[in-house]
Formats: sequence, structure tokens, C-alpha cells
Amino acid sequence: MFRFIIFSVLFVVAAGFQKPDALGKDSQAPDFSAITVHGDTIRLSGLKGSIVYVDFWASWCLPCRKQNIALVKLQEKFRVLSKRTGLPLVFISISMDTNQDLWRTAMAKDNLSWKNQICDGNGWDSPLAKAYQIRKIPTSFLIGTGGKIIASDIWGPALDEALEKLYK
Repeated sequence: MFRFIIFSVLFVVAAGFQKPDALGKDSQAPDFSAITVHGDTIRLSGLKGSIVYVDFWASWCLPCRKQNIALVKLQEKFRVLSKRTGLPLVFISISMDTNQDLWRTAMAKDNLSWKNQICDGNGWDSPLAKAYQIRKIPTSFLIGTGGKIIASDIWGPALDEALEKLYK
């Protein structure tokens, strides 16, 4: 009986420490509400019917900054396709910076012109980073019109190709 009790307690404790399900293809994207750089509130669930690209980055992350250059070009390209097809494409950039001045400077240098720039100043402790299980940056999620993740960690030519398929 004692062994059964010990086993039961260990099982319950171990179950409590299991990792949450990983976010991946076909997972529902966690909903969030956040304040943008312009003071507007954006809610992911309010973007249903749009294709949404969520990118986690930071001013001090060189691979992130390189991705920003590619994202600017893709955003410009697909802004035209979005208008022509009527299928909205929304870019959301979430910074892991704790220093908002460095974040704003990087945004300006990288020409990140889309309005949905978010930085709560909490870095890795950000509720958004926790909701999306961010362990590294850059990390990105391409979310379909129904709110499910189409792809994660997708950039450059792979992102361009995925968006092309969605706009055909």
C-alpha cells in the first residue's frame, strides 16, 4: 500500500511539471491583446479573416535584424496583392527588448513601417512570449484566416512561397 501511495504522489507531481503542448502547424494561435507603438490596442482574435504574420525579435539580435530587412520587402510586395485580392495580410512584430529606446531606434533603422509594433518592455518575461512559448529569437508564426498556425519559424524565401500559395 505504501508503494502505491508513493507512486501516486510521484505521478501527480510529474504530471504537474509536463511541458505545455508545443505550438505548431494546425494549432490554434493563442489570442492576445497588446498595445502597439502608436498606442492602439490590437487583438489577434479581431484579425480573423486575415492572414497574420507574428514575428518575435529584438534590437540586439543580429539574425532578427537581417530578417527585418527581408520582412520589409515582403510586406511591400504583399500589401499590393492584399489590396488586389481583398485578403488582408497583417504583420505583427513583437520585440523582446527591455529597453524601449533601443527598440524604437532599431524599428527606425530597419524601416519597420507597419503599425503593429509591440514591445511591453518585459523581455523574456513578457506574457506574449510565454503564451507563444518563445525560447529563442527570431521566432515567427504564420497564422491563417481562421486563427490556426499554418507554419512556424518561417522567413525569407519560404515565407514568400507560403504567402504566394495563400494568395493564389
